[in-house]
Amino acid sequence: MLKELLIDSGSLLEGEHWRRCRFRVNETIVREGERCGNVFVLLQGRVQVTGTVILADRKIRPGYQILEPGEVFGELALLDDGPHVASVVGVTDGVVAVIPLDVLRDCLENHPEAAARFYRHLARILSGRLRRTNAKMLSLLGWGLKAHGYEAL
Repeated sequence: MLKELLIDSGSLLEGEHWRRCRFRVNETIVREGERCGNVFVLLQGRVQVTGTVILADRKIRPGYQILEPGEVFGELALLDDGPHVASVVGVTDGVVAVIPLDVLRDCLENHPEAAARFYRHLARILSGRLRRTNAKMLSLLGWGLKAHGYEAL
């Protein structure tokens, strides 16, 4: 849905407001902790969202979500200008639409009806991600409690 609102609607024009960028398998598109100043729409291929977990003295980067064509990432920067909370890595070769944050903000300010639809859909995406994250967190908490003999709690 966000792809339709941003790319397919004609509100943002390729070459003027956004550009295509190819990525390869295992290529990092967005790096956790950095600010790239863009929102991405996956046009072709698949990507994996990964985060850093510190276990004892080592870091691991498990993948926790696969994104398919049409999905958006890097969108939290649109809301708070903070650094990326996860990395995004190519699972296959593919193509993303790269939309600079300032261009997207200007477009949304100049098209209030499209902005309302955009933010409504963004809220649905983010609430779905939060619900899945909560379920995973509670599952991991349950696993940890059981592993330490606290299942009676």
